Amino acid sequence: MICNLNQVNLAGCYADRILGIREGELGLAGLAVEVERAEMERVYGVEVREAPQ
Repeated sequence: MICNLNQVNLAGCYADRILGIREGELGLAGLAVEVERAEMERVYGVEVREAPQ
C-alpha cells in the first residue's frame, strides 16, 4: 500500500519505508526504523519530534 502523509511524525509511526520528496527530488529513502530524525529535518525543513506511543 502507498500512503501520502504530510505529517512526518505519523509517517514514522505507521510506515515500513519512508520516501522523502523535496522540490520534486527524492531527498531520502529507507526503512522507517533506519531513517534518522536529522535526515527528515533536512528534507522537510521542520523539527521532527517523536510521536507518543
